[in-house]
Parts: sequence; structure tokens; C-alpha cells
Amino acid sequence: AGTLAALAGWGAWSLVAQQLTYAITNVSVILWFSTWHPKLNISLHHLKDMFLFGWRIALTWMFELFARNGTILILGVFLDAAMVGLFFVANRVFMALSNLTFWSVGEISLPVLSRLQGERQTEINASIQTLSMTTLVCLASFWGLATVAEPLVGLLFGEQWLGSTVPLQILAAIGILNAITSTCSQILVSFGHPAVSLRIQGMISLLQTIFVCIGAPFGLVAAACGIAAAFVIVAPYALWQIKKLVGVSLRSLARAQLPLWIAALTMVGAVIVVDMTWLTAQGALIRLSIGILVGMATFIGISSQTAPQLLRTVIQSLSGALNKKK
Repeated sequence: AGTLAALAGWGAWSLVAQQLTYAITNVSVILWFSTWHPKLNISLHHLKDMFLFGWRIALTWMFELFARNGTILILGVFLDAAMVGLFFVANRVFMALSNLTFWSVGEISLPVLSRLQGERQTEINASIQTLSMTTLVCLASFWGLATVAEPLVGLLFGEQWLGSTVPLQILAAIGILNAITSTCSQILVSFGHPAVSLRIQGMISLLQTIFVCIGAPFGLVAAACGIAAAFVIVAPYALWQIKKLVGVSLRSLARAQLPLWIAALTMVGAVIVVDMTWLTAQGALIRLSIGILVGMATFIGISSQTAPQLLRTVIQSLSGALNKKK
């Protein structure tokens, strides 16, 4: 719909058409496949309970939406359209990968974890498992993206967009803290603490706005570093809230995740060494393909030795999901 509207000359309104079509299609598909449908009879008692819980979640999503897209608006104040376009490309690639990784994990974990309320040790174990799965998926994905950002941008968008490479690498490198913070927020909502989740997202939006405003006049790299600084500050706070309200031991969490960080660091080192040693003179497609293969082989190989149970759980979950679709 967006493409057809753009070809028809709608200009900026083609983006509106795209979003409206997405929203309408999304609701239609959910209503079609869902076994439950809203009725006209409304319970004011339940509506009040849902409102008291739901307005915080709605406001949290508004803050998160601003954090995702507000940077583009801020950069437009300080930089010219060409520079903003470079950042938009970097941000778009990062957001696309986010959709496939921690946002998907968050949407799945919310209803699953919500059913565990009241079972303290189960809540703790499930929280550690969810955060570990987030780290497993996101470390490999985001740090892998950072190492192959240059050939990827050149191949997808052309050499004129290579100015997006460094901002994309910064966003991807810090993406793991974004993922951890987002997952912590979902865990807190699942266990009945939407106000804390709202506070976390509000801190991200405020700090990101302040730091990007400070960094934007100095260019895209400084602006991207401003986004990174916001998550460096907020991620420890989110983890502390998980410890305080859910009871997760940060030492146990670090022990569970340490093998994944070692595997990710080794993966990055292997890809960089291979790229600098053998692939410097090769084309973008060859560099990207070999970089992905080397990265996947290294990360999976080390993870299978250092965190076999977690890797097995993820593979079984993916296999189960694929079998259900078949």
C-alpha cells in the first residue's frame, strides 16, 4: 500500500497509508484467528481495573515509540537532510533486526511470564531464562551486524550510503543493552510492576533526548554515542529493579550469561581477523557472506560447549514453532 501510494504521487501521505494499512490488517488477522472476540456488553468494574493497569503500559509504549523515532526529529533540527538520511538508514537496519530479536522475545514472554505470578522461585528462574535467551539471540545478532555493517550497507543501499556504517555499528554494539532493558521492562510488567517499566522507558526517552541534543551538532557519530550513553545508564537500573522486585540474583544472572559474552567476543574477533586478513580486496557480497558464516560458526561452536543447555532450549523452541506452523 505504501509503495502504490508513493507511485501514485501521494508523497508523505504514502507513509500514512502504509501505517494505516498495517494497523487495519493486523487487527483483522488477530480477530480472524482469535477464539475470543470483544462483546458490546462492558463490565465497568473490569474496565476500571484494566485502565488502572493499562494506561501505564500505553504511556510506556508512547515513550518507547518516541525513543525509536524521536532521534530523527532531533537530528533534523541540527543537521541537513543528507546527514539525517544517513542516520535514518542506520536506524532502519537496527530497528529491522530489533523486530526479529528482542521485541519478538518480549511479545512472547509477556503472556507466558504473566501466568507465573505468585510462584516466587519459578518467577526468578523464568526471568533468568528469558534474559539469557535474549542475550543469546541479541549478542550474536547485533554484534554480528556491527562486524559486517560496511559490506551490508554497501550491498543493500549502495556506496553513497556508507556514511551510515559507523552510526549503525554504534547502535548495533549497544543493542544488547537496549535488548536487556526492554526485556527487563517486559518482565516487570508481567509480574505486576507496570509503573516501574514506565519509569525505565521514561528515563531512556529523557536521557536519549538530552544526549542526542548535546551530540547532534557534532555529527552522526556523536548523536549515536548519545543514544548509547542513555542505555549505558539505564540498563544497570533496570537490572537492579529486577533484582529488587523479582528477586533475581545478579550474580546468578551474570554466571548464566558469561559464556555467551565470551562466545560473542570470540565471534567478533574471528570475523574481524578473517575480514582484515583475506577479504579486504573482495566485493561486498563475498565479505558479507563469509563474515556471516564465520560469525555463526564461531558463536554456535563456542556456545554449544559453554552454554549447551540454553542453546538446546532455543533450538527446541524454534523447532517446535516451525513444526506448529507446518
